[in-house]
Amino acid sequence: MGDYLDVRTLAFVSALISAVLCLLMVYIYVARKTYPGFGSWLSGVSFHAAGMLLLALRGDIPDIFSVIGANLFLALFLVFLTRGTSAFVGVPQRTLVQASSMMFLVAAAFYFTYVTPSVSSRIVLFSAILAVYGVWLGWVIAKRIPVLLHGMNWFLIVVVGIFVCGLVARIILTLLLERDTDELMSPSLVQGTSLVVFAVLDVAFILGLVILNFQRVEDDLMRSMDEIKTLRGIIPICASCKKIRDDQGYWKQLEAYMRDHADVTFSHGICPECREKLYAKLDTGTKDAFDGSKQGPHDE
Repeated sequence: MGDYLDVRTLAFVSALISAVLCLLMVYIYVARKTYPGFGSWLSGVSFHAAGMLLLALRGDIPDIFSVIGANLFLALFLVFLTRGTSAFVGVPQRTLVQASSMMFLVAAAFYFTYVTPSVSSRIVLFSAILAVYGVWLGWVIAKRIPVLLHGMNWFLIVVVGIFVCGLVARIILTLLLERDTDELMSPSLVQGTSLVVFAVLDVAFILGLVILNFQRVEDDLMRSMDEIKTLRGIIPICASCKKIRDDQGYWKQLEAYMRDHADVTFSHGICPECREKLYAKLDTGTKDAFDGSKQGPHDE
């Protein structure tokens, strides 16, 4: 069983999968309609691919990269997913909190790598920080997405829930079964299984967020179609002042109604008939004044 759960191989495969997903997201970002936050999601996937590659190279490159750098990049994966989702739904960012947590993670990873080496402490610390971000991300999805899109994205809710539960289980099993482990790359049922589960969940995360982006595209399309149907239907209009009654019962000027429902802006002018009707006397007076100015002193 250990051969199938080789941590180095699993980390390399996970990095490769994340790289492919990153290319897919680059294509969507360039060629398709996206919303605020998609760029942060893309950055998060890039960090995940880089972090898994550094993890796979542990032992071949210095620990400052394969341990501290890998932990930081993998944590930034979830940080940027959270930032992107917050931007997507219009929630204020918590940059100071996020930066402080990443500084704490780097300091703790450095301590448990060089001062008091402890693989299990690094695993527990890393998993605990990711669990907090998972709860944060789940809260944003559960509370804000229904307000924005008028419906819950249950796929992402389930993925986040499994992700957080998996991190908690990893912490407990590490403390109970592998507290004295001295190397992450050594054969380990707990860590190998965790890497497989989280690799699958990472793919589900990305697919769920891409679906969320397209879900918003569909929502915008449905809104536009509803507005078009409104314009095609019978519109109540005042026979006297030509104001239009909207769905809430308020009477609006024609220009305001069209601007709100059809993204149309009016520029005002006056047609020849109305000019003749409204300004005929003014034009005549101007002409008379002009003609009178040509009369000589003896013309009466």
